Amino acid sequence: MTEPIAALRRWHNLARWAFAMVAAVGGSGIVANLLKLLLGKARPKVLFEDGRFGFTPFSYGYEVNSMPSGHATTCGAAAPILALAF
Repeated sequence: MTEPIAALRRWHNLARWAFAMVAAVGGSGIVANLLKLLLGKARPKVLFEDGRFGFTPFSYGYEVNSMPSGHATTCGAAAPILALAF
């Protein structure tokens, strides 16, 4: 009788960690996109092609959404969850 309860607890614990991962990565993505809109940092490609460098606050578009990096924020959000889980 205790084995089904233990299995249920394991699944419940896995679901909690999965939710924590989705919340952390999703939350960091939302914050990163808001910061990209707020900062408007030009991409290096724009510097090399047009000679433009710097920030254009409250701008939207591919050319001005370089910082913060989406990949870096995702890794930064996932790393503590994985460290706590394991």
